[in-house]
Amino acid sequence: MNALLWVAPIAWPLLVAGLVVLLWRGGAPRLVPWLVASGPLPALLLAALGPREPAPALPWLLLDLRLELEETSRILLLAAALVWSAAGIAARRLTAERWSTACLWSLTLAGNVGLILAADLISLYTFYAIMTFAAYGLVVHDRTEVTRRAGRVYVTMAVLGEALLISGLVLAAGAAGSTDNALVATALADADRRELIVGLLTAGFAVKAGIVPLHLWLPLAHPAAPVPASAALSGAMIKAGLVGWLAVLPLGAVSSTGWALTLITAGLVTAYAGALVGVLQDRAKVVLAYSSISQMGLITVLVGVAFVAPTAAPVAVAGAVTYALHHGVAKGALFLGVGVRSAWGGERGRRLVLAGAAFAGLSLAGAPLTSGFVAKAAMKEAVAAIGAPWATRLTTALAVAAIGTTLLIVRVLVLLARPNEADRRRARPSEAEDRWLVAGWTLLLLATAVTTWFVPARWSTEVPPPAVYASALVDGTWPVLVGAALAWAAALLWRRRAMEAGAPWIPAGDLVVLAEAAAPTARRMAARVVAAATAAGDLLGALVGRFEARVRPGEGFARMDVALRRWQVAGGLFVLVGAALALALGGVG
Repeated sequence: MNALLWVAPIAWPLLVAGLVVLLWRGGAPRLVPWLVASGPLPALLLAALGPREPAPALPWLLLDLRLELEETSRILLLAAALVWSAAGIAARRLTAERWSTACLWSLTLAGNVGLILAADLISLYTFYAIMTFAAYGLVVHDRTEVTRRAGRVYVTMAVLGEALLISGLVLAAGAAGSTDNALVATALADADRRELIVGLLTAGFAVKAGIVPLHLWLPLAHPAAPVPASAALSGAMIKAGLVGWLAVLPLGAVSSTGWALTLITAGLVTAYAGALVGVLQDRAKVVLAYSSISQMGLITVLVGVAFVAPTAAPVAVAGAVTYALHHGVAKGALFLGVGVRSAWGGERGRRLVLAGAAFAGLSLAGAPLTSGFVAKAAMKEAVAAIGAPWATRLTTALAVAAIGTTLLIVRVLVLLARPNEADRRRARPSEAEDRWLVAGWTLLLLATAVTTWFVPARWSTEVPPPAVYASALVDGTWPVLVGAALAWAAALLWRRRAMEAGAPWIPAGDLVVLAEAAAPTARRMAARVVAAATAAGDLLGALVGRFEARVRPGEGFARMDVALRRWQVAGGLFVLVGAALALALGGVG
């Protein structure tokens, strides 16, 4: 029974994927959405009520499958289960349209949950790969040119990440002499090729986390996916990078200023770049995708903080996990809110959706008395643990990032407030699918309001209970106020410039668009280089031909060969005499 409790979170979604095919062929597709929605329930049960003792050994399953549920992984599992539960409820129409989408949805869920529970490298990589490649089907769900393009970029970056990751995992297992995650992380602290291995693992998981410049897939894939899938991608799957880092990096076992600076710098660049590019987008889902990039940058900063000093690592890890929980449910609610807005028109619907989006957005920005306020407090606790001068500089940098988050949220609210087709039809969520979409959205709004306040402090000894005091309220308020003021000023300037020359805009995908624009020029230059090399080869061949025709070197070499054959014995004696003379002269010296 205990083994079933541990295996069910992975086995049930896999079983659902198989049942989907059978039900579809058996003429009972109406049951499919219900089955798909039930997929995360065993994971939710394990996260909330699962035992604290180690998981039983499962040597008969997946090359000695090993599972574990520590304090941090329990919080991450709860976050993933909540997001997948709400997204599954909201995806009734999506999973009822195509059996392939329903099947891939369940496989992606199984990979995501298995990754969080995996305690050995083989299981970790297996579930990571299942999640990554099954999610490709969610990105290209409608097979349009836009989604196919997003899918091409997604799978290209996924293969790159897999190559980096499997190289690092193989080297890590060799250095540790084991595939156990804990033993590998400990062994990496003193491994001969530690820098190389840590670099490969960090970069491999950074692809999934969307860290600049490895973020290319994210602003295309998340908006291309349907709304429920976007909520799962951004709320749960993107945390796979953090799960991998916590599982295999030597956090708390080594102090590395180099890796601390690398991760902190990469995290801040990602946070600022995501906010800067995101506010210039004209679609709500694209803005939210760049917001996810920005928020993952902040989580990366905390992983860098864990490298500053071993004593700070437990607090930094707890802060990162708390922030991941907060971001997962809030960002999932924002993505589902975009879908609710497109299905619910009229003044009442618009106001309700904007109110829900504003609540989730303020939480994301860390406004006082929201879940973000708790997450930001945990983040500040981690930064304070490393002391000056790191703490002072990072506190200021993170406050600036909160201003950027506020700007992104204001941009989302502006885009959601625009009239749409649902407003013109005065649509209401009367259909069953739309009502379930609203239900999933409501569930994540409730989770945003409650979970971060109570779960981390109860489940992790490194997370202090939330404390509300005057200075903390001020620290949480001023970045939001500054961001709102900047948004208001930008709106005035934007309107004036829009009347004159058009508003500035950066295409979704940023670096991908630049690469696609440069591709024709690169191809032309490559063709010219190839043509020039071919012409040079032809010219050289012609010159060699002329030389052979005039000089006839082949005949000379033939005559030389005949002469040498005649003097084989004399030549050999000459070599022996020369060698003896050299030895004699060496002895005299």
